[in-house]
Amino acid sequence: MAYAAAQHQPCVLALFDYTVWSAYPTWIVSYMADFLLGQEQGFQRLPPTLSALVYVRRHVMNGRMALSRDLSAIYYNPHADYPLSTGIFADIKQFGCQAGEGASQTADPWIWL
Repeated sequence: MAYAAAQHQPCVLALFDYTVWSAYPTWIVSYMADFLLGQEQGFQRLPPTLSALVYVRRHVMNGRMALSRDLSAIYYNPHADYPLSTGIFADIKQFGCQAGEGASQTADPWIWL
């Protein structure tokens, strides 16, 4: 984060969920949005050099890795020193941006890697 701030650039922290629970649908995406952007204002407790937090749910199917569009999300820090442009991660749910919340509408619920 210090390097990005010194360069006057946005900084993103990616959290990859590799737990056994990552294979099951949970409401963690909504809980994190409520904590970071709701009454708790969790982003106020994080450094303002953090522009966004990305939560990624991965799955392995038939030997291929995929990211879940529905169970992954990006949370934009409203207090960021260097805000990240909205829509960069348009394939996953968006929280805290003017563009609106929700992933792009596509038939495939997976982003294949």
